[in-house]
Amino acid sequence: MGIKTIFERRNCFKIVGTFGLFGLLNYEICLADTIESAEIEVIVVQALKREENLQNVPISISVFDGNQIENTFSNTVSDIEKFVPNVDFGNIDFVGQGLSATIRGVGFADGEKTFEPAVGVSIDGVFLASNAGAAIDLFDIEKIEVLRGPQGTLFGRNTIGGVIDIQRSQPKEDFGVRLYSRFGNNDRQEIMSVLNTGRLGPVATKLYAFSDQDSTYATNTVTGEKDPAADSESYGAVFDINLPSDIQFKLSYDKIRDRSSAQPSYNLTRTEPGNFCTIVRGLPDFLRPANQANNGCIENSYAVATNSGFDLFTRGIAFEGVLDADQVIVKMNSALNEDLEWTYLFGYRDQFERFRFDPLGSPLVEIAGNAAPILFISSENETTQMSHELRLSGDFSENISGVVGLYYFDTQVGSGGGRRPDGEFTTVIRETETVEVAANQFVFGDAVNAFEYQQDLQAVAVFGDATILIAPDWSISTGLRYTQEEKKFSATFIPLNSPGSPFAPLPNVARDQETFNALTGRFALQYQIAENSMLYASLQNGFRSGGYNGRAGSAEEIGPYDEEYVDSLEFGLRFETANRRIQINPTLFLSRYEDKQEEVVMPIVEGGGATRTLVQNAASVTIQGLEVDTRLELTPQLSLQGSLGLLDAEYDEFLIPNPDIFGAQIDVSNERSIRRAPDWTYFLALDYETEISNSLKLSMRGAYAQQGDFAAALTADVDGFDIIENDSSVDFSVSLENKNKNNLSWKATFFINDALDDAPGKLASFTNAGPFATGVGVPTKLYGVSLILEL
Repeated sequence: MGIKTIFERRNCFKIVGTFGLFGLLNYEICLADTIESAEIEVIVVQALKREENLQNVPISISVFDGNQIENTFSNTVSDIEKFVPNVDFGNIDFVGQGLSATIRGVGFADGEKTFEPAVGVSIDGVFLASNAGAAIDLFDIEKIEVLRGPQGTLFGRNTIGGVIDIQRSQPKEDFGVRLYSRFGNNDRQEIMSVLNTGRLGPVATKLYAFSDQDSTYATNTVTGEKDPAADSESYGAVFDINLPSDIQFKLSYDKIRDRSSAQPSYNLTRTEPGNFCTIVRGLPDFLRPANQANNGCIENSYAVATNSGFDLFTRGIAFEGVLDADQVIVKMNSALNEDLEWTYLFGYRDQFERFRFDPLGSPLVEIAGNAAPILFISSENETTQMSHELRLSGDFSENISGVVGLYYFDTQVGSGGGRRPDGEFTTVIRETETVEVAANQFVFGDAVNAFEYQQDLQAVAVFGDATILIAPDWSISTGLRYTQEEKKFSATFIPLNSPGSPFAPLPNVARDQETFNALTGRFALQYQIAENSMLYASLQNGFRSGGYNGRAGSAEEIGPYDEEYVDSLEFGLRFETANRRIQINPTLFLSRYEDKQEEVVMPIVEGGGATRTLVQNAASVTIQGLEVDTRLELTPQLSLQGSLGLLDAEYDEFLIPNPDIFGAQIDVSNERSIRRAPDWTYFLALDYETEISNSLKLSMRGAYAQQGDFAAALTADVDGFDIIENDSSVDFSVSLENKNKNNLSWKATFFINDALDDAPGKLASFTNAGPFATGVGVPTKLYGVSLILEL
């Protein structure tokens, strides 16, 4: 007996079998002819600063176009985390549109402006100076590319984890109007309008406006109502102008007004010596928390939330958040000849932030008849950034294509405190004169810290990157970037009182400046298996800038500290079947993280009990893992998309001062955890669409995503709050779409994300600051309807 399969033509095969002398099987199977039209679209990316097919780029990339983003009902950049392997994205607590971004265990989850991000966020080619404002609302997006691993050659400083490259839609050649609205639980109201004028003479214009509002998922026990949460507005214009000499000129202006509050926060502080719970517990009755019989810490904050299924939280004073930003981007490009094109890119952004909030989420404490939070934070920041980039790209010869360029970046950051919880400034007496002070931290309503700083940064870089064909089907891709930057930092420490005297001393001013230099590069060897399939091996690195500590408590703590570096070795396969119905892109990587910047607590003097917190290059890390992105076009109506990420990240060394021997160090790497680095992530989505009539289409989508446990804090917590448990999400949507080429088209969708989660919220972060610990929650199940109208 023998059986064999014979492929005779595309989508058809024969099964031929013989059974002894008489038995014969001869059966032909042909899949439906229409399957030949089921193909994966060519995905064009700009990871190498030039447009190329995703399957030919030796970098690990996940790509999402505007339709995919819209169909997932993602609100901000942080929501796309579930679709990308080996990442953790989230919103930074108490920071306007603050983005916590970690890729391959390398990231940064802080809103402090002097601490540089580890994952770069680019909007239309212009990088943001900090994480604040980076978690932009996802509307009117053309494409998002997530580049994993260090990207120091073409993207420069502060991209050691990777890059999130956001590309918004550009003006259309024809007139058009697009209206989008979404309504859902938690009082969500999202409205967008886009007008394209079409090209009128040499100018095509796009105008847009966007509004987003919702409420917290839980009810505030103080007010008996849900607090406002999202409250943002954006509007702007883009002009596409054809200038003489075939120069294309694009000018965009964006105005962002965000008054969003924070999601519920929970006091996770326990009764231990030296923390706020012990202090409050020991107060006399008239100083105890208002209307509470206990200490107002974990028992009356997180316990209230969990006992109610996360349906209740406590916030005694309304969160005040302000973010105002103006952004201008100019892009000019033109062909130099048939093979080369020059591009000039200018970016400017001015951003103001003010935040006043209680991070603990505890009942207020009554002191002499006045209610005040245990801890209160007040701050104001202003950031101005400007960048210029000039590059030449294209084919430099028959076998060499690439890009060379110059880059300049300038930013100024100013930060200071604000008003007390009661809305008034703190006053001190200095040299017999009463002076108002903007303080940063308040305990029981009284100022305990007043500090302000100014930082100026100038950075210049020169870079080049090329792909060189060295033999048929073999090429190398290589590049270098040299960066030099100078930081000037000044800090003013404002005394609030003087022991034994009614007068406050004069402010203490500390100034310093430092120059940082770095040479980064990459090298990749690539073998082209077929038109859309290839193998590659690459070595690339990047650096995160050194700098100063914007949270210093004294002049000794401001720094500077040095740069940190990541070197990464990758092996990748980009595979697509000849009929372009199956695409599988796996990547293996091994990274070495050197001179990692860490917060280190040090004794001030030998044998003394007082300490100070410094930022030092104290650690090294080894990170390895696997990533897989895949797409399958099963039929013209049915498609499958998925991703898998496996990650192993551990400290090799973490040095801190030896508490027993002054000036000596000990290695505590076994007691430290890499933050926000889940061991595994995976995602699977099935999309189905069918034509009901000539103009009516039905679409359905089902998706499942899961993320493993990860550490939210550097050191372990007694109650395990530092570990955020594994999280899964089941999403569904059903859409009905009516497409008319010359008339009004519409699309109506019902959606539900995280459909199987019963609780309205969950704990998403943990911060241990010594005398207090806090966490912030995020909503779970989100559902609603959306309507799109297009003309």
